[in-house]
Amino acid sequence: MMKFVEVQAPDGKAYRFAAGTKARFAAERISARLQLPSSEYLLLEAICPGEEPVEFGPDAELTHLDDGWKLRALSRQGSCSSLSWWEATTRAQSGVYI
Repeated sequence: MMKFVEVQAPDGKAYRFAAGTKARFAAERISARLQLPSSEYLLLEAICPGEEPVEFGPDAELTHLDDGWKLRALSRQGSCSSLSWWEATTRAQSGVYI
């Protein structure tokens, strides 16, 4: 049976990726499907009620999560000064913001 990971996107849809997919690839694919303006980027994070969210860096692999945890992609706006170092680096290198 195929193992996949679902990411809830800002448009309310769940996008499926093979387990082990890099966060950067998932964010690029979702961004393209959403046709985000250049001023927006996606942040991938795992969330669980009562827990602190866990952010995924660009090279993190998407994986199956424990019960109660879900992956989501959040659309954000901002300049590099308001981003974490890895988001700013990704902007500079790829033009796709994650």
